[in-house]
Amino acid sequence: MPSAFLPSATGTLATTAGAAISLVFGDLATRVGTGLDAVTFDAVVQESFSSTSTVTKHPVETGAHIADHIQDQPDELQIEGILSNVPVMMLASLRVSSLRAEEEYDKLLALKEKKEPLAIYTSRREYEDYVITRIQRTRTPDLGDSVKVSLGLERVIFAQSKSAAIQSTRPAGVQKAKTNAGRAAKKAADAAKSQSLLTKIVSFFAG
Repeated sequence: MPSAFLPSATGTLATTAGAAISLVFGDLATRVGTGLDAVTFDAVVQESFSSTSTVTKHPVETGAHIADHIQDQPDELQIEGILSNVPVMMLASLRVSSLRAEEEYDKLLALKEKKEPLAIYTSRREYEDYVITRIQRTRTPDLGDSVKVSLGLERVIFAQSKSAAIQSTRPAGVQKAKTNAGRAAKKAADAAKSQSLLTKIVSFFAG
């Protein structure tokens, strides 16, 4: 097999070590995104999740609904993993690419640039509606051709808009009374005009 398709010795060792780490954490298929844009880590060194809320700094009136004074912050997810040219899931078939680590890393950058909610799948749970806020890349001699990546993600909080019918506070019958009054006034004005015209005609013939 051409050397261009063979991983370096250190890269193979790093991948093997990464596989061992993944077996400990049970994260052989930690994946960011879905479809063709998805990125699968070959090893996950650390996964951390945090959910926080902020309490108002102002005094709360006694008897007030406390939940109205507590604001949930976006959940945060941190993933530290390894991308290699020898995917752990493909070792059995010996499918090796000398460019895979870089290609997967570029896909992560593209996902961040899209600024779209993503789904993240681990063996522990599924995280939905997260966006990538930070990507940190680390390369060390012991990693060989593999790339160590640290991801920072935050969950997008969606607000549901609600519509409500607005009822008129006008007393019943007010609009109708105004309408009837307007019609009566117009009718009186028309009658006055007719009477004035009739008076002029009678005066003309009497004169």
